[in-house]
Amino acid sequence: METKPTTTIEASSRVFCAKHTHTVFVLFNTYKITRQSCEKHEVATIKCDDGDLKVHKDCVAKFAPKFAELFNPDFQVSDITVEEVKCALYFGLTGKCRMPDTKKLNVMQFCDRYLFDNIEAVVNKLLIADNFAPLLQYAFENDRKKLQKILAKAITKNPEFMQMDNYRELDESIRVAFVKLSHEEVKKMFNILILVVEGCFVLLTVSVVGMFFMKHTKV
Repeated sequence: METKPTTTIEASSRVFCAKHTHTVFVLFNTYKITRQSCEKHEVATIKCDDGDLKVHKDCVAKFAPKFAELFNPDFQVSDITVEEVKCALYFGLTGKCRMPDTKKLNVMQFCDRYLFDNIEAVVNKLLIADNFAPLLQYAFENDRKKLQKILAKAITKNPEFMQMDNYRELDESIRVAFVKLSHEEVKKMFNILILVVEGCFVLLTVSVVGMFFMKHTKV
């Protein structure tokens, strides 16, 4: 025996459900299938030193395609915590830095190690005096050529980093190689500046000659 609705709201809700049951069923099943597909094919687990972190490969692939390719169902990383990986992924997705200075070194090494496309942007944002020397040591000991050049560019804007005690304590071979690389980067920047100045001079000359010609050829 069917019970009669006791209120207008209850009566309206029953009518809505009767009309839209199929639509609700389809939407729910679509969501369920989509979620199961994502969980089966797109979610990977990053095993960190202090726990596990689940991530969606598609999201990570937007800024770190090589990193996403490395994923197995279980992906092991070392010398980094779950919180630091979260910081790295957040920066990769948003370009914003939400981490204390003590975590920045590990985050930069993590981003470099797993081939983030925007590693230069990461370094420019997170590099500070205290972590410059340790990152430089990591770059040379692990033969990270791209990172070495990024640091050589960075030092032209922050030469005071080379006055830090932890920089002076680096192995002499690292310091010598870095100074040489820095000089090469400065030379490149100087050559670019010369080309820009020469280009401006040529444009100025052409403009002056053009104005002179127009002035003296009026009918």
